[in-house]
Amino acid sequence: THSLSVLRSPVAVSRSCSCCRVETTSHWRSIRQGNYATSAQLLYIAMTEIRLFYEKTFPAITELSEEEQEHLFKSYFPKFGIIDNLYRTRKLWGEIKRFIMGSVESAMDTDHPELWLEEGLGGENRNALIRCMNEQYQAQFEVVVPAMTRAMITNKEFHAMIALVLCEIDSSIELSDRALSVIDGIRIAALEDLQRYYKDEMGMDDFSSRLGNVITLNHAIQECISINVKFSRIQTSVFDIYAAEEKIHQLFI
Repeated sequence: THSLSVLRSPVAVSRSCSCCRVETTSHWRSIRQGNYATSAQLLYIAMTEIRLFYEKTFPAITELSEEEQEHLFKSYFPKFGIIDNLYRTRKLWGEIKRFIMGSVESAMDTDHPELWLEEGLGGENRNALIRCMNEQYQAQFEVVVPAMTRAMITNKEFHAMIALVLCEIDSSIELSDRALSVIDGIRIAALEDLQRYYKDEMGMDDFSSRLGNVITLNHAIQECISINVKFSRIQTSVFDIYAAEEKIHQLFI
């Protein structure tokens, strides 16, 4: 029930079939209810780990200027988090509806956002903060859940998405021709890998619809970032959420 600090989740696994849908096994694991107190610590750990992954997976980026590397990482970090959490959520819960994974072992109950907030957090504005959080989830779900449901990405497509979300750059970010060339190279390599996967492993002659769903999901994640920025600014300025966490503030605002 939602009153427990430890949730119970069925572990879902991908199986080879014509529709590539995720099926749920009878194996269960414990998932802890995430909260504000631990989220900042988890975000700092994620920053370090994803930065290492980012530099090792896309070594050409490390040859760019420090400023461009920082711009690209700031753009990449929240998008990586969204696709990782969505994919992890669908694999564990079988759907993206109520519980959303925030890490390997923690989830948030979107039906009860007050559980994420420590008692008293938000003060007299606590109810307004909860309403703001609900609006944020609803706005994001309307954009990304239909795209994620249509795509029903496999593990290989998830790996491709990890690269493709990097290549969806906000127009406000100014990059050199060299940086744009690096991004184009990453995008082309990811799409070529996907095409080989569709042809060689899935045996598909016409994969335009499936590839189109992946690209649409990529665009939806970018739109979610815009929604996040809007609500993060409100939550920080009005409700002091993460206001004292400078690094988190820089990445999300």
